[in-house]
Amino acid sequence: MQLRSSLLEGIGLFGFICFVLFFISGCSTLDYYFQATKGQLKVFNRSKPISTVMEDNRTDEKAIEKLKVVLRAKKFAERLGLKVKGQYEKYLPWDSPYLTYLLTASPEFELKPREWEFPIVGKFPYIGFFDKSLALEKEKELQSEGFETYVRGVSAYSSIGWFSDPVPSTLFSYSDESLFNTIIHELVHATVFFKGSVDFNEQFASFVADEALRIYLKAHYGEKNEKWSEYLEKEKKSVQKNELIQKTIRDLESLYQEKDLSVEKMREKKTLLFQNLKNDLKKLSGLSAHLDSPATRGQGVEINNAFLVAHRTYNRPDPLLKEMLNRCGEDEKGLIQLIGYFKTVFESKKEKLPNLGELSVSVGFKSICSGL
Repeated sequence: MQLRSSLLEGIGLFGFICFVLFFISGCSTLDYYFQATKGQLKVFNRSKPISTVMEDNRTDEKAIEKLKVVLRAKKFAERLGLKVKGQYEKYLPWDSPYLTYLLTASPEFELKPREWEFPIVGKFPYIGFFDKSLALEKEKELQSEGFETYVRGVSAYSSIGWFSDPVPSTLFSYSDESLFNTIIHELVHATVFFKGSVDFNEQFASFVADEALRIYLKAHYGEKNEKWSEYLEKEKKSVQKNELIQKTIRDLESLYQEKDLSVEKMREKKTLLFQNLKNDLKKLSGLSAHLDSPATRGQGVEINNAFLVAHRTYNRPDPLLKEMLNRCGEDEKGLIQLIGYFKTVFESKKEKLPNLGELSVSVGFKSICSGL
């Protein structure tokens, strides 16, 4: 961690700007260079210490309450062993509904993301923009190449521990539970992030954040509290929605393997699967057919391959993670042990994520739980 601080001090503004450029997407166009640099510098320049904001009598009550949720999430994250020092110590007022915009692309008959490779952090299945117009311009370019695309607004992102990330006002539209979950998720990235392993990184962060929220709410409310019952009901619906989407993904993967189908017939069957998913989601929730999460609510997302690829990145739980936690104990102590295990693996093998199956066989679940 000390190496990162020294590196940042030594590369100077020019090096910082280059890093920002490559970190956000790796695109080398002049327009992209200016929007990425301008956006990140705007983040730094507008950020204010949370303590100052909370003491200012001009700060509205909603902002203060949301910042209190952030502080509670940080405190709990620290108990879990996540890196919190230097993270979310500042507040960022933002004049747009989203902080950045992410673009995902996938071929018409394949659930495979178009990838962009960045120095330091490796390959990513999406590209990010501060400027929405440039995101839409890039989307048109990819669509002209035959890709299906999905642009979504993002309310927060992690610099994976390289910089001190602020709390943007864009997060204040989230419920307290979603905000708590998001802060934990991003702090997991700041603690454990394997180069070139985006799927695992997101799955691990989502898993830890979901379990942390469950453990925290259960302890905070108690099992007989109405709030706890409401949380369980929301989780049940979330699982049902994810199962519907994952089933469609599996059906599409099977469809795309049928080599004897004509393009027209495959397109027809694909459209039917999408329509069935939309109908099922509407029956389940009564909402329009897009992900029911703060990050996508209200964006009018249409389901296509790119949308499903993006969903899968964040919502495909690795059964080994659940099994590991089950063996360690589905409580705070067990989650601490699980996080500690992957922190140790990350520190020893930062360049590449080892195979989880091989890890579990070589060290055994009992040693994971008792040795950390």
